[in-house]
Order: sequence, then C-alpha cells, then structure tokens
Amino acid sequence: APDFLVPPSGKYKLGISQADIQTREKDGEMKQAFRLIYFVRETVELANQDEDLVPNGSLFSENFQATKQGLEFFKSRMKKLLGDDITGISIKDMLAFLPKQFDKDGDKAILTTLRKTLTKSEAGEFENVRFQKMEVVDRG
Repeated sequence: APDFLVPPSGKYKLGISQADIQTREKDGEMKQAFRLIYFVRETVELANQDEDLVPNGSLFSENFQATKQGLEFFKSRMKKLLGDDITGISIKDMLAFLPKQFDKDGDKAILTTLRKTLTKSEAGEFENVRFQKMEVVDRG
C-alpha cells in the first residue's frame, strides 16, 4: 500500500484517489470535513534539490471544514478542478466525480506547485502542504 507523507516543496503531477465527507468528534461535537486524497503521479521538480524524490503513488490529503469559510475554500478548489461553472452541482456529485476524472485510469492530472509548511498549534507542530499554483492537464 502507498505511504501517506507530506511532500517537500516542488512541482508535481497529481491524481485524486478518493474524495469523501469525513465525520469525527471534536470537543464533544460532531464535525464534518470534505477530504481529498491526492496521489503523486510524478515529481516534476523539487524546490530543494537535496530532497529525495517522492515515490510515485505516495499519498497526502487536503481537508476542508464543513463551515461557511471551509465551504468557500472547497468551492474555490472545485472551480480549479472542475471548471469555473459549478452551479447546480451538488457536493456529493463533485466528490463522486473527482476520482473518476483524476484516478490512475482517469483522463486528467493536476499540475501543481506545492509549498511544505510547518504549523504550530496547542497540540504541537505539524507539517502540511499549500497549493500555490494548480492547473488541470491531460494525464499524459
């Protein structure tokens, strides 16, 4: 099975293997988030050449909280992946469509520049990635 990791800063070709709604308990309340699981199709270029190439198939996820602000971020991401006009498309349909379009057999790939960041919180420090540029390309 592929490993989950936080890819180093660089340019990648990605796919999406899974898109779903996650529910978990936090502070005594049930919280929901929209989750996209990406996989690395290819490491195009690393920002730091001393970093190791990310093995093809490696996984990482992006979560959008099911809040007003989180939904805005999610819809912005969907416009980049599905096209500017997502009017009338339900979240459930968007999530179902993404793996079909971007999975290992899908027609499309995501060409993106990622920046690895370190975030500090009360729970400690954790690494994550931020998408700086993103475009949909033919899988090629």
